[in-house]
Amino acid sequence: MRQLTLDIRTHQEPSLETFIPGDNVDAWTRVGALKDPKASESLYLWGTAGCGRTHLLRATVQAALTHGRPALYLDADHWPRTLSLANGGLLAVDDVHLLPADAQHQLFTVWNAARFTGFALLIAGSAPPADLPLREDLRTRIAQALVYQLRPLGDDDLARALRAEASQRGMDLTHEMSAYLLRHCRRELPALMGVLDALDEASLTLQRMPSLSLLREILNPAHSRPGPR
Repeated sequence: MRQLTLDIRTHQEPSLETFIPGDNVDAWTRVGALKDPKASESLYLWGTAGCGRTHLLRATVQAALTHGRPALYLDADHWPRTLSLANGGLLAVDDVHLLPADAQHQLFTVWNAARFTGFALLIAGSAPPADLPLREDLRTRIAQALVYQLRPLGDDDLARALRAEASQRGMDLTHEMSAYLLRHCRRELPALMGVLDALDEASLTLQRMPSLSLLREILNPAHSRPGPR
């Protein structure tokens, strides 16, 4: 069996409805409220890779736009030379710990202006405010925001999310299949969803129903190849 790529992300646009909150209900609820044009809070989310930071930021920006609120998602790799924001808008900044000095300066300036322009800030990073490798004044501003730690999903929530995604794809993900995924893959939702992508692709390419045996072949392709004759 040919090697299939396991890092494919699902093509579904992140939404607040598809976010699995697990132990993060308070953060999910508070972040979701930022779609309201009248909300002007500053929130900071932090947690390890795969905890859902990017999903929440992108989903909130999309929800804000749907509700008629100007909104912008930025990260360190896509930072503009000049930052211009509409009054009453929403700025979501991902991976704040990676921002270069000029971007940090711009964000600090925007933060100071927020009280006069009525826009909200949604910032995400990998560590609590005190541990961020940022200029001191920006780190202080982040510490003054509402701070939430995003905790990774437990196995039950991960299995539930996998079954829901599989069902949307028309696949029946059995308990044995989800348990196998959790035993043999990183317990991070993006990585697990990537395996579902590969399972879906293999099922279509090979004209085989999704099954535990097919899943094993995807995760252990060397074991599925015939030996030398």
